Amino acid sequence: ETAQKYNGFSPKVLAELNAGVDRLKKRERKCHCFLDFAVEVSHLKGYEQEMKDAGASIPQSCHLGRVVIELDQVEHAPRLSENFRLLCTGERGFGVGGKSLHYKDRPLDLILPRYCVQASIPNEYSCWGT
Repeated sequence: ETAQKYNGFSPKVLAELNAGVDRLKKRERKCHCFLDFAVEVSHLKGYEQEMKDAGASIPQSCHLGRVVIELDQVEHAPRLSENFRLLCTGERGFGVGGKSLHYKDRPLDLILPRYCVQASIPNEYSCWGT
């Protein structure tokens, strides 16, 4: 079985993105998405010393907080904004290999405090594999 070559988004997906872009551009107010962060506290026990060294402590609650993201780049990167919005809401459904196309219950790949958070949705076209 040969691997399927990735040629970008299909025409159907591009049409859906373009329709979403049109809706975003027509909005009178900016679009906001949010991500709620939670942790399984028991999974942090192995990092207790490292967290103490960094001046942090293991949280008492599994809910860590919410990040609100304003999609203010609709004029400059409309498809990127619409694709991110769809990944936040889960409206895209399922992708290649039946993987869900949303950020819910995704582990974080990278956290740079006060700068960025990175989460990926692995599939056979990404560098993370399946």
